[in-house]
Amino acid sequence: MDKVINKYISYNSTENRISKTSDTYIKVKYIWNDLEWNGVIPLDYRYYGNSVDSSEEDQVKSWVELCYKNLAPDNIEEWKVEQEKFFGEKKTRTKEVFDVLNDDNRVSTWKCRTHVTGKVNDQSAARIKALKERGYVIITENRFCEVCNKSTYFDILIRIPRMSAGVVNRISISSQLRTRIYDVLEKKDSFFNAKREMKELVIDHKFPSARWQSGESDNFNDMSDLQIKEKFQLLTNQSNLLKERICQRCVKEGIRGDFLGINWFYVGNKKWEGQSKYDEKGCVGCPWYDLEKWKEELQKEVGFY
Repeated sequence: MDKVINKYISYNSTENRISKTSDTYIKVKYIWNDLEWNGVIPLDYRYYGNSVDSSEEDQVKSWVELCYKNLAPDNIEEWKVEQEKFFGEKKTRTKEVFDVLNDDNRVSTWKCRTHVTGKVNDQSAARIKALKERGYVIITENRFCEVCNKSTYFDILIRIPRMSAGVVNRISISSQLRTRIYDVLEKKDSFFNAKREMKELVIDHKFPSARWQSGESDNFNDMSDLQIKEKFQLLTNQSNLLKERICQRCVKEGIRGDFLGINWFYVGNKKWEGQSKYDEKGCVGCPWYDLEKWKEELQKEVGFY
């Protein structure tokens, strides 16, 4: 650890990226009485609403110290009781994966997604994403597993308070509305302009969650076809992750992303120019905001439409 706060707290200032996301974390070394934990804590973590600038040492130091207090072993039992209240008595597949991650150890430990959480649920990645959307911090690394004898994903649940102020609140989409969205958007992947099976597509919010100020607007079952087309587009999981990374970078740097190397915008230019970082108008004209609209306007520009 290259940064020492005191004899109980130190951290590595190198920022690491969580696998398959734009979220970041740092490594820490915490000591509580007889217990030492060489763990990790989030820095910029979208679902949790947390954004710590790694270039601001005072900001990082304050966050490292706060996590040290929250993660103290004496707080764990109370934390676990709060989570049981949150989940209630209903047993779900997501709760089963949560229980495996939230083991009986005094500090959180890494769990192999292949032979640990994967044994509980064969779609553990989706369950882990669901837990993140509910405000839990789960950090993922690619590591070599001695049990599986191969490199695989490991996850660790960080037991800091669930959903701090400013978290990105997502409104669930009912199965009825979900089916309508796929039908209205004709099950067409906006990135490749190709029809696909429902299981190959994810519903993407055109306005990126990285710029939401107070969570998501309601998704009513009686949304009109026009409202659906204005709010959503369909992407594959891979292209959706790519969009997330591009939008996160835009929030930080104010530079809008290109599409496959094409730097063209039907409104504005490469510079993001909203009135505030929460202004949806600043996204209009960017290819990633509305891929089909962008392609349509580009064809008009070159005379092919």
